[in-house]
Amino acid sequence: MPTENRSSTIEQHDHIEGIIDMVSAPREHELKIRQTPLADLLIGLKTGEVRDCSDRDFAVGDTVLLREIDDAREYTGTVARRTITHVQKHYGLPDHLCVLSYGQPAPQPHPDPLAWMVGTAIWWTKEEAERDAAAARLPVVGLGPMTESSAPAASIPDGYCLMPRRLTAENGAKALLLGEFKLEVIRECPECLELEEPAESCEICEICDGEGEYAQRHTIPWDKIKFIYSEAVKGLALQPSAAP
Repeated sequence: MPTENRSSTIEQHDHIEGIIDMVSAPREHELKIRQTPLADLLIGLKTGEVRDCSDRDFAVGDTVLLREIDDAREYTGTVARRTITHVQKHYGLPDHLCVLSYGQPAPQPHPDPLAWMVGTAIWWTKEEAERDAAAARLPVVGLGPMTESSAPAASIPDGYCLMPRRLTAENGAKALLLGEFKLEVIRECPECLELEEPAESCEICEICDGEGEYAQRHTIPWDKIKFIYSEAVKGLALQPSAAP
């Protein structure tokens, strides 16, 4: 009889432990995220993502702290928080992966902007925007979901779009544009130039195939691409009027 009571007590304890686990407080998971997926998440194009759940127990109601990293896997300082609204496992997914769905953050009485704009340049951190504003002598305008008490969001005229003020590796421009632009230069064939009758003798020339001239393609260097872009921004950027 005492043995049966002891066994019943153990079962009750295990049952209580299971209930406690089910109603435990939501947890916060700190995760790394690349710049482009985070940007899509911040502007609402992306509402979830696939994550490795082999060493994490994601649950509905948990919070994820998404910390942005650059190509060198260094933290940029940009962060975002989202609440997990759904966790999808199996159904064709490997056992170590799951799909997390995120809910939009609840509006706050005085929410911080999601991004900051200087001219037509957009920055994900206020510190970068303030440095750019000081260099360009332009005001900083907050972007993002605003309440009635918040500063008005910037409006973009027709024919304009938001673009970075500078091309950098951090904002993805270098990976996108490096090596994409080439300059073709026509040169006289050095082998055929010294011949008395180049038209006949150049027919077997390996350089120009008898044309007497050939084309060389030169890749525009990264520093030149950045310079051309910066000059275009300087001359074409929308100049917002200063606040009164």
